[in-house]
Amino acid sequence: MLYMAEFTEQEIAFMSAVSCLVKKNWHRQYGRFADEVGISGGYLSEIISFKKCPQPDKQERIFKKLNFSTLEDCLEFGRRVTPLDLATSI
Repeated sequence: MLYMAEFTEQEIAFMSAVSCLVKKNWHRQYGRFADEVGISGGYLSEIISFKKCPQPDKQERIFKKLNFSTLEDCLEFGRRVTPLDLATSI
C-alpha cells in the first residue's frame, strides 16, 4: 500500500516525472536506464512505484538522463503529471 503522506510534494513530483517518462521512453529497457544512471533496476522500480525517492545526487543523474536541464524543470513536469498520464505511459 502506498502512503503518499510519507513524501514531500517535491518528492512526489520527482517520482511522478520519473515514473511517467521512464515508462514511456524506456519501456522494456528499465535495466539499461538504471545502469546508465548508476542505480540498480530494483531501486528504479521502487522509484517508479513511489516506494522510494532517491537522494539529491541520484536525482541529478536521473533528471539529466531524462533530458531536464534542472531539477526544477523536472519537478515542474512532475507536478503536471496526472494519474491518467501514469496509467497510459506504458
